[in-house]
Amino acid sequence: MDTMSLFFLGIVFLVTIKIVSTWWGNRGNPPGPSALPFIGHLHLISSTFARDLANLAQRYGPVIFLRFGARPVVVVSTPAAVEECFSKNDVPLANRPQLLAGKCLGDNYNNLGWAPHGPHWRSLRRFVNTDLFSVNRLNFYAALREPEVNVFVKDLYRRALGGQREVKLRKEFIDVISNCLLAMLIGKRYYGADLDGSEEARQFRQNIEDFNHFILTPALGDFLPLFRGIDSIWLARKMKAFAKRRDSFMQKVIEERRRNMQEKGSEAKTKCVLDALLINQSTDPDFYSDKNLRGILDALISAGVDTVLNSLEWSLALLIKNPDVLDKVSEEIDTNVGLDRMIQESDVPKLPTLNNVINESLRMYPPAPLAIPHEAAEDCVIGGYRVRKGTMIMVNIYAIHMDPKLWEDPASFKPERFNAAEDVKGGLKWLAFGHGRRSCPGANLALRELAMVLGNLIHCFEWSAVGGHEKLDMNMNPGFFLARDRPLVAAFEPRQAMIDVLSQL
Repeated sequence: MDTMSLFFLGIVFLVTIKIVSTWWGNRGNPPGPSALPFIGHLHLISSTFARDLANLAQRYGPVIFLRFGARPVVVVSTPAAVEECFSKNDVPLANRPQLLAGKCLGDNYNNLGWAPHGPHWRSLRRFVNTDLFSVNRLNFYAALREPEVNVFVKDLYRRALGGQREVKLRKEFIDVISNCLLAMLIGKRYYGADLDGSEEARQFRQNIEDFNHFILTPALGDFLPLFRGIDSIWLARKMKAFAKRRDSFMQKVIEERRRNMQEKGSEAKTKCVLDALLINQSTDPDFYSDKNLRGILDALISAGVDTVLNSLEWSLALLIKNPDVLDKVSEEIDTNVGLDRMIQESDVPKLPTLNNVINESLRMYPPAPLAIPHEAAEDCVIGGYRVRKGTMIMVNIYAIHMDPKLWEDPASFKPERFNAAEDVKGGLKWLAFGHGRRSCPGANLALRELAMVLGNLIHCFEWSAVGGHEKLDMNMNPGFFLARDRPLVAAFEPRQAMIDVLSQL
């Protein structure tokens, strides 16, 4: 037998072994589309990925199997499957995938967003649940957030007095949401035209831009082992250099706050989250080390803006598109708050129509249409199918929120579907902030911020679409975050009934 024949037989043998091993390894897996060699289903990832996965679920069922390169992936698309994942299998599926971003930007999988389920993660989660996001703490920190909303409204009013009648709201929303969050976390503000000349503010804003760039930059080595060496040479080095700059900046913030507290001595009072962290550091210096403090603050800052920002744009756009609902919300605010003051956070529970609008907006345009992935820490069963250890688990929130079997006329804006009597959030039909022990801990804060900013915009200004509400563009720019295809530009003018209040801000 000549050399070419031996070479050909060797190729046939290797291919056969590969086919048989793949078939054997896939036994018991959920159904799914055929995969391409080497890349698996990576070619399916696009700007419309959540929609595409919803279409695949229609064909293959509520639990489907994919391969992102060498990484096995299971996607669930119904409330029953979500319930099985995060109730029955909540602990086995409580980890996050170990991706390059978590290693380089998440302090080697040590901060709140990336830490594996275990004692360290539970301690971090316990702190944010009790010392930050509990009802009592949110009420306490409301006094820091409310003035930032007033500054935002005051700036819009000044523009109106100067003759401005149209505004591109995305940047304004970034400013107010960022300042609300920063005031609560570190007692500072870094956004707004009055801070454009501040070097400290410039550095912080650049850190946020760099983080968003890196977190959305795909690392091929996460899915294709062949590229891990390339990632470590190029992308990982850049990420680590950025993480070092970010840590240096945040350390200066921590040290400044620590000096202020030391100078005040026994008279020092807790005014922001960092103050509470520093007080805890004195009793538990190991867990509340400066390293962990930086990790907690970085995780909260990086996760706390984009979701609220996009939801604000969608909510106001939906109201402008539906002026009858906008009028109804405005009337509700006038009745329950009055025309002699701004909305305060304590007013929000008395505004059910406003809250319904926010819930419906989050249903139609969930901030993360595909929930942040989980990873199986051990073998488990989902939908009767075997899911192996190391499999990435993805929840298609968009598919569930737009399922006509779960929601009547899901493509239509109907805030009334969220009337309390109907309890439509039950049954895992509404998953805007995820589900299970790794669901978003800041959900209540996000809802408060949405209600405060949106409510005061409606209370203080008349809003309309440039060119008429029928022409308002509602196209999506799908991605990791579900943003508008084009930033919202709206026409506005101060409400005459609120001029006295606005002039006193």
